[in-house]
Amino acid sequence: GFTDERYNETTYYHDSDTKLRKVYPYYFTFTTFTKGRWVGEKILEVFAREFRAHPAEEYERCIKAGTLTVNYEKVDTDYRLKHNDLLANIVHRHEVPVSSERINIIHMDDELVVVNKPASIPVHPCGRYRHNTVVFILAKEYGLKNLRTIHRLDRLTSG
Repeated sequence: GFTDERYNETTYYHDSDTKLRKVYPYYFTFTTFTKGRWVGEKILEVFAREFRAHPAEEYERCIKAGTLTVNYEKVDTDYRLKHNDLLANIVHRHEVPVSSERINIIHMDDELVVVNKPASIPVHPCGRYRHNTVVFILAKEYGLKNLRTIHRLDRLTSG
């Protein structure tokens, strides 16, 4: 599950004109261990190839600035990855707005929570969504933390 620190990374605000739920931008650290196929390769080459969300120049800037680190230490762009290196990338996240329509709880008991999910809200953190998800919204607004999903509807589907 997620910790209170994660739930408290940011807060929501509702734009009454657009009827959207928005998240204030926040810092987040993506982490991953070196994959076997990356061992011996330069960090910049790996990020440019494996993480295509940004151009190589952006990863180069992050490595030089020390926001993309190995074992939480600054390295050069030509650093060669080793087994079990922990890669950490600190980013300033700007989540995509979602519908501000309330998530209605249809049923709740000691073991189960059933909700009516509005369209545009993903069920769980994925891609560009973290706080603007059913799981995080229920935790933050209803105190229902560490939920596990049984069934999932796509982001654009309601129900």
